[in-house]
Amino acid sequence: MKQSKVTLGQTALFYATMLAIIWGAHLWNEDKREQDARDNANPDVIVDKYCERLTRDASAFHTQFTHRATGEAKGALFELTKDDCLKIMAEKKAAASSAPAPK
Repeated sequence: MKQSKVTLGQTALFYATMLAIIWGAHLWNEDKREQDARDNANPDVIVDKYCERLTRDASAFHTQFTHRATGEAKGALFELTKDDCLKIMAEKKAAASSAPAPK
């Protein structure tokens, strides 16, 4: 059997490609975490997420959301009940259905 040789250039190219893939994934993940942190600090966004989940599944997830929320958003969640969320979601649906259709 003849053994094929891998050159130093091929090895270097392989490792450079792997490092580029890993670095790209790291940057994407970091950007995603920053976006999630910005979203979770915005009271409107966190209340929407909380209400959507509460109306869909009333299991014990309140702690999960309040743990991730920060500052003003965290205070807003403690005051919401399932009925409040149902009202908020109904208002959003009504507003979305009354909005003019894009041309």
